Parts: sequence; structure tokens; C-alpha cells
Amino acid sequence: MRKNKRKRKINKIMAYFYMPLFFAILGYAIVAVTLSPVINTVIAAGSLVISTSGQDTDEVKSYYEGEVTVKQPKEGEKIPVEEIDFPYSGTKFGELTCDRIGLSAPVYNGDSDQILMNGAGKYLGSFLPGFGSTILIAGHDNLYFAELEKIQQDDIITFKTFYGIYQYKVTDIQVVEEAKQQEASHLDGEKEELVLYTCYPFYPTVYEKTQRYFVYADKISGPDVEWEETK
Repeated sequence: MRKNKRKRKINKIMAYFYMPLFFAILGYAIVAVTLSPVINTVIAAGSLVISTSGQDTDEVKSYYEGEVTVKQPKEGEKIPVEEIDFPYSGTKFGELTCDRIGLSAPVYNGDSDQILMNGAGKYLGSFLPGFGSTILIAGHDNLYFAELEKIQQDDIITFKTFYGIYQYKVTDIQVVEEAKQQEASHLDGEKEELVLYTCYPFYPTVYEKTQRYFVYADKISGPDVEWEETK
């Protein structure tokens, strides 16, 4: 009898100890699941950007009001580089779309944290469309680049700029570790290639995402810019 009373007493004491602990863990789990999209955005903002601090203006200035107005040259006609009004850092200069997956994102020059909260951002160390080199564009996986999860090889991506409309055909999709992000960016490429990248995996998580999702697409149409590269 005494043993049973003692056992019940111990069980009661253990209940006082474990029940608050159980509810504390349960509460933390609920908060973590509820706030994971917000936490994920904050983490992504700090880890996604390739460019160093000071390359972009903090203020995101829209270069256009509404849609981008395009002056499309005739087929085969080259655009003199003098006619291109190069966008300042932090200004919107284009729009990215892929109809099959529902991708639609304004594109800004620069990839600061604030820019990536408002659209996709072109790395300042890469080129504009039509220059025959790599165009590197970043976006958040839970914002403007969320639809990239559905993209497939041979999909067509349209890049609308104020001096022409460009189309790129997806040739490859890769997931790489963050440490290999620079190599995967193809900044030393010898052809015009649109490279889009975002954090991976796409689903929300409270942990830092250490992988990057890259989409590579070759140019199939759009006016070339006539310029001489300084060597």
C-alpha cells in the first residue's frame, strides 16, 4: 500500500514537471510553423545577395511608372550603345515573365536586401540583355521567384527592357551548395546567358538555407547591342 502511495506521489510530481515542459515545446512548435515564412524571408535577405555592401543604393527607385515602354528595333538591327540609357543602381529597368509557370517579376539594377523585397535584382557585376554576356538575376524563393520551382528545360523566359524584348530558352537547372554559388553564376561566360537563382529548398523553414537553385537559359531572340569591349 505504501509503495502504491509513493508511486502515485512520484507520478504526480513528475506530472507537475513534464506538463509545463510539454506545453512549452508545443507552443514553440506552433510559433515556429506560423512564423516560418517571415523568418525564412529575413534569413534569405541576409544570405542570398552576392554583391558586397555599398554597391547598391538603399532606396529602391522605380525608373518607370506602370509597364516598361519598349522601343523595339527592326529584326536584325543592332542598337548603338550610345542610345541605351543605363539604369542607375536601385532603379527598375525591366520585367521578367514565363507564361507557362506564371512567373512575373519587375527587375531592378542591383541586388540589395530592399531591392529583393520589391522584385528581382540584377547583380551589378553582370551585363544587361543584348551585350552577349551573362545576366545574373537574384530573387527570393518565397516572393518573386517562388514560381521557379515549376520551371522546366525548354521553357521560354521573356525579359522586357525599355530598349527591346528578349527571349531565353531554359537549358539547365542546378542545385548547388552556397560555397559554390560564385562558380555557378557563370560570370566569366563567353555567350549571352540569362542566369536566375534563388535560395533552396523552396518550402518554408526556420533554418538557414545553404543551397542555391540556378536556372540557365540561352538567348534565342532580341536585339544585339553594338559596342566594343574594353580589354
